[in-house]
Amino acid sequence: METGRPLKLKECLYSIQDVSEVARKTLKNIVSQGKAPVPPVYEEEFYQQAEALGLNDLVLRLMASLPAGQVANLLINGLEKMVREIDSDLEAYGQDLSKHTSVIEKGRGRLLDTNGPHVEQVKITLDDIIRANLQMTAQLNSTRAKLREREEQVKSLRLKSRIDPLTGTFNRGAMEEDLTLEFARSKRYKRPFSIIMADIDFFKKVNDAYGHAVGDDVLRSFTRLIKKGIRESDTLYRYGGEEFLILLRETELGPAGVVAERLRSGIEGHVLKSKDDGGVEIRITASFGVAAWRDSDSSYMDIIDRADKALYCAKQSGRNQVVSSN
Repeated sequence: METGRPLKLKECLYSIQDVSEVARKTLKNIVSQGKAPVPPVYEEEFYQQAEALGLNDLVLRLMASLPAGQVANLLINGLEKMVREIDSDLEAYGQDLSKHTSVIEKGRGRLLDTNGPHVEQVKITLDDIIRANLQMTAQLNSTRAKLREREEQVKSLRLKSRIDPLTGTFNRGAMEEDLTLEFARSKRYKRPFSIIMADIDFFKKVNDAYGHAVGDDVLRSFTRLIKKGIRESDTLYRYGGEEFLILLRETELGPAGVVAERLRSGIEGHVLKSKDDGGVEIRITASFGVAAWRDSDSSYMDIIDRADKALYCAKQSGRNQVVSSN
């Protein structure tokens, strides 16, 4: 198509029909899985449906427009799917090979009671085929074992793609995935969950006074303190910079506020020591905003928005305190 030439309707109609079909399949699949059609879920499902329909141009456009974290997640999904399909094909091939070998062995058995000038040569040929089948079976088993190793590597890659490399806690991409599922579960079963937004007070002053290496130590120590103060069923995510989000499953607003206050008090009374410089002792405080799921919420972002506003209120009111959203 020439650059700058107006696009005629008949030239883009086919593409519009394709996009409509992808959108229809996307919504149908999201609803069938009981998920909420929030942007990250919808975008990934839209991409997968476009790929399944073989719309390569649309796939490339989507790949270029999505955030890097989402693209990595889609690529890992593709790797997992490819490994599963290859493993399934190899298993089917192995079953066919086994049946083939069994048929030849039965035929050879019948030939053992037969005499004739060419029978011996047929027996030798069948023995060669059986040996070749056994070698192929061994190679097939070896290939499947290597494939399972790759499958474990892909699983490890998926886990790493969800982890913040600095603090070792979960990253924002993992948060979006988990909150999407948690929100859909709450919508369906009317089960509560709460979100705590936590922000280290005056963190820039730590970096300015001691350097970014010490600042990184503070972030790691902060996450360790948070993890010690929450349950195994709860999850901590690095939301961005020195701001973190805590998902409290099966928890209503009141108890979530109690958890936040316990975390705040523990952080205030703790002395952080730099790993690089043992002589540096730092005391920090943090502010917390708390919000809980409501049946009227349209997505998890509604809850984050309330928690974020509560956090802003805590910081504006003097920091080092907990504010719960009404």
